[in-house]
Amino acid sequence: MTKLIRYLFVAGALLAAILASLAFGATETTFQQILSEISQQRGVVYQFRLPRTLSAVLVGFCFAVSGTLLQALTRNPLASPDLLGVTSGGGLAAVIAILVGGSTVGPHITFISFCGAGLVAAVIWLLGHNASPQRFILTGVALSAFTQAIITLLLVTYAPSAAEAMIWLKGSLFGRGWVHVKHLLPWAVVVLLGSLAIAYQANPLVLGDTISTTLGIPLKRLKTGLWTLSVAAAAAAVAVAGTIGFVGLIVPHVSRLLSGSDLRLQLPFSGALGALFVLSADTLGRVIAPPLEIPAGLICAFLGAPYFGYLLWKGKTNI
Repeated sequence: MTKLIRYLFVAGALLAAILASLAFGATETTFQQILSEISQQRGVVYQFRLPRTLSAVLVGFCFAVSGTLLQALTRNPLASPDLLGVTSGGGLAAVIAILVGGSTVGPHITFISFCGAGLVAAVIWLLGHNASPQRFILTGVALSAFTQAIITLLLVTYAPSAAEAMIWLKGSLFGRGWVHVKHLLPWAVVVLLGSLAIAYQANPLVLGDTISTTLGIPLKRLKTGLWTLSVAAAAAAVAVAGTIGFVGLIVPHVSRLLSGSDLRLQLPFSGALGALFVLSADTLGRVIAPPLEIPAGLICAFLGAPYFGYLLWKGKTNI
């Protein structure tokens, strides 16, 4: 019953955050106006705020689920898509397209970023999937540092025209429309269903590979599935919102505290909390100092870094 109450509380908080995101902006909108514009499929709320809100929800969901799967796969509470280089791979591809190709953020950048994240993830898997979880993580950290170095070099080289790339790298939902929702929604659904389908097999991974094998768990197939799903979720999110950090790192910790370690319960809880986190950050970024918009990635970092420090101080991460 306690867990059910927690689920209902998170669902209620997410619904309130969605309404706040639709209501607040350059101009405030009443609840009646929100319902009217959505029902008539016209106006500022339907054309601009609603797709941006849904994009934030889906991005947060995907990042959080990706981090939850990665931490289960590696048995390491510090694993996350940004730590392992998946997000930086997508960021590098997008920066190259923006700076070298003269592109602007749009649907084609979504595809390019997704391909970049997938390529880096494939390299990480080829180099480290047969190694121990610690070596696997170190492989991701090394590639993440390498791609970050290339990104920095590109930004320095193309400094006069790097403003748009910098906004992308800080993680922003500005200008996200229905095309981005249509891109991200199928990935979110597939990742959630796929994750829940193999969650019961992934639970014993915490006991180690030897015991999992003794229990009849097909380790190679299971780990490949977890990695593929986590990369798909993170790559899709990066492709839409850029490199938003801490969501895939912090949210799984909070989710475990509230829902327990069973992935079948933790995954939907993590997704809802991730959606709430990113959506709240995006809304705060819009209303703190209008008309200036602070990227959601910066808000997530401001909120996530202190909490992560608290976890380390309390010894919750078992490093």
